[in-house]
Amino acid sequence: MLVHQQILARAAAAPSAPAVYDGPAAHTYADLVRAAVTLEHALSASGRGGAPVSTTEIVALVLPRSFALVSSLLGVWLSGRAAIVVDILGLPEARVEFILKDCGVRQVITTAALGGAKVAPMLARAGLRPAVHYVDAGGQQDRSDETAAAAAATAACPWLSGDFICAAQTRGAAFADASPASSTLAYVVYTSGSTGRPKGVMVAHLGLMNLANYYRSERAMTAADCVAQTVSPGFDPIHEEMWPALTSGASLRIASQETRIAPQLLAEWLATSGVTLCLLPTPVAELVLQCDDVWTKHDSQSSAFRLLICGGDVLKKRKPQHCWFAFDNHYGPSEATILATVYAIEESLEVPPPPPIGKPIPNTTLEIVDGATLEPMPRGEWGEILLGGLGIALGYLNLPEKTNERFLIRGDDGRRVYRTGDIGRIRVSDGEVEFGGRVDLQVKIDGERIELGEVETCLAHAPSVRECVVAARELGVLGGKKQLVAYVVPDAEVGEGGGEKQSNAVFIGALQNHVAAKLLPKMRPRHFVVLRELPLTSNGKVDRRALPDPGVTTIAAAPLPPSHSV
Repeated sequence: MLVHQQILARAAAAPSAPAVYDGPAAHTYADLVRAAVTLEHALSASGRGGAPVSTTEIVALVLPRSFALVSSLLGVWLSGRAAIVVDILGLPEARVEFILKDCGVRQVITTAALGGAKVAPMLARAGLRPAVHYVDAGGQQDRSDETAAAAAATAACPWLSGDFICAAQTRGAAFADASPASSTLAYVVYTSGSTGRPKGVMVAHLGLMNLANYYRSERAMTAADCVAQTVSPGFDPIHEEMWPALTSGASLRIASQETRIAPQLLAEWLATSGVTLCLLPTPVAELVLQCDDVWTKHDSQSSAFRLLICGGDVLKKRKPQHCWFAFDNHYGPSEATILATVYAIEESLEVPPPPPIGKPIPNTTLEIVDGATLEPMPRGEWGEILLGGLGIALGYLNLPEKTNERFLIRGDDGRRVYRTGDIGRIRVSDGEVEFGGRVDLQVKIDGERIELGEVETCLAHAPSVRECVVAARELGVLGGKKQLVAYVVPDAEVGEGGGEKQSNAVFIGALQNHVAAKLLPKMRPRHFVVLRELPLTSNGKVDRRALPDPGVTTIAAAPLPPSHSV
């Protein structure tokens, strides 16, 4: 069964079970389906008068993290359409306009507040005139802006009878029977677009089904679980939070904005809110793990929390030994439906180097090949990672040449694989896969190849380092020559002004001594920039493009500024 069919079955079996906690409101599975089928009717009535719809029609959801977003996604899929979730508050307007035009959006779902302040003006500037559906916080249609005729038609929706769940199941089954899951588009998510135009990754329902099945079969997710929802709405791991939980009969608890952006508050919330699982971007997970005062005052007896998951970046720090919960390192691009490999971390916080990314999840294949010839590499040798299996996306929206470049037909059986552009190797000892970074993050200094992740891991384990990232820069201050620059966020024991705190100069001197003892000369950063915090994208990943240029090689006497270089 497709994901939305599984949720309908859960609702039929336990309609009063909690599905989504959104602030003080607790919404049941019956509430979820009621809101979804109401929207399904409105989409169908507005789109093609209830006639069969092409599964390539993409509906834009311009909604915050909320119950309304969950129910609206479900409603879109019940209508036979696909979704694009647009984080209008976290993206530049030009990018939002590009996404809506690229998707050929003819219907938009939003709130009255966002619609008046953001969506309507943007649509006018872009010259777009889609049908706009307004929903309230409970996922119900806000009819204040509808015509009387449209309101009457919605009120007459047959799916809202006492037998609405069974009716919805019938409608969902008809859609599933008419279109094979493997070829049905579920959603589109856009890549960062760091080079060239952003790419819309088209993810199929089959990939979502496999993702949900993984959590039930390999991570024992049941109706007793409660999954945290912290990810930004336009970041595709939000689907990894939602659908494994709801297809398992579990509940979803949405963290407040204040909680999700403050590591200390987030750690306390995870320990005390009843949440059992949480997925965080790796940089955020590392900060949460360092909240020792939270983790030392709770244990498995006082807290329901059992699994922390990180992904999206190289993990440089580990779980402290006193943390009772499991800790998984995930790897997987959007083109593989978010998750391809998993490694359960058992090592302590103090042990370098980075942990492996693990082994493929069920129904997923991984090969290490020569990037030039695509021939398999022997175990233990580095090469490019190729992924295959049920999670491989359909391709890139409106980009057939780019699709053919990255999605390949391989082997006599004609299986589809995705070229990740990531470097990896399979360990000889145990078959675990090690991640070697991006092909485009391997740099050459004086003709020698340097892996930035290895340098970052070394720095991350230096005393008093909270976060760090390393980049190769060609700048006048460095004589126009490409050299390594380390951007480091110290902990609270470092700063200017004397007293008990270690000065920036002493701190950087200690870093220089640390890397000199651990790294070859070619791998040692020649320039250090001290930051209050690393710049992050709206998805919680380190924003390398926002890293400041190094300044002059002097030590400022003023208190620690936003960036301080030596």
